[in-house]
Amino acid sequence: MSGIDVSSVGIIALVPDHWGNMWQARHHLLSRVAERCNVAWMNPAHHWRTIFRSHNAQRSDNAATPPDARLRICDAPLWLPRFHGQRRLDDMTLGLRLRAARQSLVRAGARHIVLYLWRPEFASALRLVRHHLSCYHIDDEYSFSTSDVPTSPDELRLLNQVGQVFIHSETMLRAKGGINPHTSHIPNGVDYARYSQSTPEPDDLRAIPGPRIGYSGWLKPQINWPLLQALAERHPAWSFVFVGDQQRQPEVAD
Repeated sequence: MSGIDVSSVGIIALVPDHWGNMWQARHHLLSRVAERCNVAWMNPAHHWRTIFRSHNAQRSDNAATPPDARLRICDAPLWLPRFHGQRRLDDMTLGLRLRAARQSLVRAGARHIVLYLWRPEFASALRLVRHHLSCYHIDDEYSFSTSDVPTSPDELRLLNQVGQVFIHSETMLRAKGGINPHTSHIPNGVDYARYSQSTPEPDDLRAIPGPRIGYSGWLKPQINWPLLQALAERHPAWSFVFVGDQQRQPEVAD
């Protein structure tokens, strides 16, 4: 798609979480891309068994407002749920959602559609909606295994099918970067302008004595909790401050 006007591009982003959830790399990247072209962020659909539960059926995109009008949040209608284990039904509802998102991008002026996948579970989208380019973004080991495991057959097929692969870490690049010749390494970064600004100290942080060692992100098993525990015991004057959602694994339960 080289040589085309970027403003004529429309991106359908299939992501594993809702726009209003904890801000992650995909939020940052797609909001930046939306400064140049139209983006449809596809909030995950509810499973059909949960759509009648009121607390699960609420819209989930109201916790945060997209920074650019060209980034539109495509919430899943209750009548188009997921059907895990029922491939035909699942493809039908996902296909209807994808085509609606594509139409909204075309109405906004998009003439070139990019299908941007953030998990192997969205591979069926490649055959469910017309697009000019497909991308697969790897920002984690999606088996979420604590030990090295081979790439799954489903992910291998996806890596071979898409037109472009993006990989965050050098470790993942070594493991999966040689499968698709159109693979680029895009390391994680930081919004320097935002983090370098001086802001008032929050009240809940002011009460914590220094020196402080801070972490912001998912509280997950991959963090070396035994090391942090040992450091806290060896240096009782240090304060360790963790900011982020906690994954529900035993290693981070307490």
